[in-house]
Amino acid sequence: GADDIPGSGSGFTGDPRWQVGRRVRVVYDDGKWYPATIAAWDADPANDEPFTIEFEHGDKIEAQLPDKDMRSLAPGPCNVCNREECFEDDLTVDCNSCGLVVHQSCYGIRPHPGDKPWFCDICKDDEARPARAMAEKCALCGLPGGALKVTACGKYHAHLACVIWIPEAHVVNTTDMRPVEIRHIPWQRQKLRCSICKNKDAPCDAPVQCYDPTCAKSFHIGCARASGEDYYIAISESAEPLAFCPKHVPEHHQTPKEKKKKGRPPR
Repeated sequence: GADDIPGSGSGFTGDPRWQVGRRVRVVYDDGKWYPATIAAWDADPANDEPFTIEFEHGDKIEAQLPDKDMRSLAPGPCNVCNREECFEDDLTVDCNSCGLVVHQSCYGIRPHPGDKPWFCDICKDDEARPARAMAEKCALCGLPGGALKVTACGKYHAHLACVIWIPEAHVVNTTDMRPVEIRHIPWQRQKLRCSICKNKDAPCDAPVQCYDPTCAKSFHIGCARASGEDYYIAISESAEPLAFCPKHVPEHHQTPKEKKKKGRPPR
């Protein structure tokens, strides 16, 4: 079998074949971190730089691991926008305590923490971390954990995803992405009930509705993402938040599975 990579603080240990496909960040001479992927590994023991690293813009370099200028990128999609893509000035970061994964821009992290431990807003000032971060609930949906920010009134916390998708809520300071203002959400929205969890436990419970004008289906963003159903929750290229129930996902946003399902003849 393949020899293990020597242990290092950068997280590259174990069989080198496992590293292929892994997302990494590489620091250049300009001091910036750039997103890349470990694209290939050459098993030839004579090769001093057996790993091929491919950057988002298409350039490739050869490297050996561990490398002092390379680190793993935070695993999984961003808890706010639900995307895994990273860009040169917008990498994903994970909380050193609760494991929350967010983009720098989505959570208001400037500059990138580099190799220093980073803590989310809930964990950074709390000795009980990560217990509190996992238990703190969103004032808009009632779900615990996730990318929470303090509300402008100081009484609650709310998910950035909930705030971004609810038209009447907004982020006050978009540099730090806090506080969030939720006091202008109308009573008509607060009367809606999530069709997935059906709960109204949150102090300011406010589901969104399907963006199809003919549909009145209501749901929490977090509930829709966790449901396993084909909800379309995304941010468009023009930075507009979109939310469609499975029945009304526009055709150009449908996955092949959805298109096949909708194309079946009626029984």
